[in-house]
Amino acid sequence: TGVQPNMMNISIFVVLLTFLLINPSHLTAEEQEQPPPPEEYIIPPDSEVINLDSNWATTITQEEEGRDNVWYIKFYAPWCKYCKSLVKDWEEVAKQLKSSNIKTARVDASKMDHTILSQWHIESYPTLLLLKDGNIYNFAEADIDNDLENLVSFAKNPTQVTPYPIPTPPTFLEVMLKYIEQIVNDTYLIIVHKIVAVIIVALFAFVVGNLFAIFVLVPSPRKKLQQQPKVKSE
Repeated sequence: TGVQPNMMNISIFVVLLTFLLINPSHLTAEEQEQPPPPEEYIIPPDSEVINLDSNWATTITQEEEGRDNVWYIKFYAPWCKYCKSLVKDWEEVAKQLKSSNIKTARVDASKMDHTILSQWHIESYPTLLLLKDGNIYNFAEADIDNDLENLVSFAKNPTQVTPYPIPTPPTFLEVMLKYIEQIVNDTYLIIVHKIVAVIIVALFAFVVGNLFAIFVLVPSPRKKLQQQPKVKSE
């Protein structure tokens, strides 16, 4: 006779599998509150602002061409109205700082990993950071208006703020710990804010698991009879 599977274990397995297949990041309160993208974030075709890609941190901190320069970077999000209102002034900043050998750049922070955002103290948009001599100077800490004159003068003389060192790239262990922390936080948000959905998914998975066990894994009595060896008559 075959070994009958434990239907309860199968049901628990299906519940856990269904729960893990749900992407928690799509259900967090932060993403639920994120506004829809409004009008397009327009970059002038003749822009002198350097557009840094997803490898910007490596470019400006490790590559020789990047780490030996002073960088003035605007971290923005395409849907941020304050970021869009700063486009023209930031272009003018790039023109005025060109003779001072200060590289003016921009980074789409909405595509960045949360671990990097946290490391670089990027908590709002736009965030303006000056990278100089291995240190970071945050324009927001100067507590001055972000008009053109202040934007340019800060880049040339950021003595109004206390700098902090440029962070080193996160290790694999740090990335994994941050990822686990995010999963735990997102799971908590799901349980707290989506408890009804969790119960429905769990019940659905329980029913599916039992049906799967009954109709697929448990051999029918007819099959059991067919599997019994025939006794030869003497």
